[in-house]
Amino acid sequence: MATANTTIREALIQATDPATPKFVQPPIFPPRYERAAIGNGWNDNYKILYLGQFLEGPAHKWYQRYLSNDANSTKNWETIKQDMKTEFLEGQQGFTSNHFYHKKQRYNEDIKHYYYELQGLADEVDLNMPFPEFLAQFEKGLHPKFRQLYYVLRDNDMHSGSLKVIIQKLHRSQESLSENNYSPTFDYTSSPRFNNNYFRNNQNYSRNNHRILGVKGIVNHKHMDIILDTGAGRSIIREDMVTHVDPLQDQVTLLGAGGARLMVTGTHTAPITFGNVKVYTTLLVAKYLSRPVILGNDFLDTTTAIINYRNKTVNLQFEGNETEFPFTRTGTQAGPVQKGESF
Repeated sequence: MATANTTIREALIQATDPATPKFVQPPIFPPRYERAAIGNGWNDNYKILYLGQFLEGPAHKWYQRYLSNDANSTKNWETIKQDMKTEFLEGQQGFTSNHFYHKKQRYNEDIKHYYYELQGLADEVDLNMPFPEFLAQFEKGLHPKFRQLYYVLRDNDMHSGSLKVIIQKLHRSQESLSENNYSPTFDYTSSPRFNNNYFRNNQNYSRNNHRILGVKGIVNHKHMDIILDTGAGRSIIREDMVTHVDPLQDQVTLLGAGGARLMVTGTHTAPITFGNVKVYTTLLVAKYLSRPVILGNDFLDTTTAIINYRNKTVNLQFEGNETEFPFTRTGTQAGPVQKGESF
């Protein structure tokens, strides 16, 4: 009967007819082999015998020489692991560690795949790696297209469970509607007047055409890219950007580009900051927006917005404070929204 101190000599005598392994060939590294062996119910006897079947190249030749060396015949499994680490893994550890600390999420890489691959590397570097160390590398390697939304959802008391919840939300955000569907409107609104390359929101003139602008701002104390839509009647935020949603008193339907319906789940009041102008704004919360935040005429009217298309700047005024900043792009949307409903 094999014991915790089974030696090579004892293993060769006792286990002449080993069972066939039931798992996919693991890497040569002892930590992964050990986990697979434990999962398969192997004792040290089988761990010693089967190890050679999963080694390749120089590692396989080393183990055959190791077994045939009489000086090793009294060594147990723990000693074998240490000898193998000394022989192979000291250099490999440096390679794996370098891979872990330089791992970057690829542009089209699924967020879940990135997380689990990084977790696997972390286990190879240090099975007891502190979570803050893993989290720091996860955030460092996160692709920019996820980074903005991630920091909106992140809190100051992160743990492995909360990180997995955020990853689920980031994964779902990849299934958002196409970029052409990001301009909602709500009912009919008094639209701004365009005159001499200016937009002034505090004018009560009706006009159907509108433009979309990309700007930098702060929502819920997080820096992010924001869309200003001069044709949207209401401001809106994507559901996975918020942690709290207030219920609606009335059901609301938003219509986006081409008449696509956007599901509204409630409202969320958030501080929105541009420069020294800070406004608490109530936004409609909708699912599957391809943009995190869209600010419409309700926000632009509150801040007495003036947009200079010639200079590509936006001027906002609120409660005696004023700021001016550039916008990064401008355009018009095909198929303007005709209708919105509330009932």
